Amino acid sequence: MTQAARITPPRALLLLVAGFVVWSSAFVWLYGGLSVGCAFGWDRITLAGTSALRLGLLLIWLVHVAALGWLLAYSRAVRQAGRSPPFVTTAATALTVVALIATVWTGLAIPATTLCI
Repeated sequence: MTQAARITPPRALLLLVAGFVVWSSAFVWLYGGLSVGCAFGWDRITLAGTSALRLGLLLIWLVHVAALGWLLAYSRAVRQAGRSPPFVTTAATALTVVALIATVWTGLAIPATTLCI
């Protein structure tokens, strides 16, 4: 079977959307954590020189950035091993990079802005 005739495994297709699934999870958890934290006054609790809410949001953000970093390394390893068609794995790697940039951009406001108004 030639390279062009090879069937793309479903696992490779999942790599195409995995980065933005992690990004959307980060967005939902950050938005939900901010809403709950403001409602319960976690912004007024001080831990390590900053609010407990800010620390919690930073933790959520960093976990998602780390997950995207791992996903990027995994998609590059799949591409280099040649286990899937080159176009799919190259596109998956590029989409994961874009999702990582979007997640970093989303979280940059955490340390810079007022959390609860």
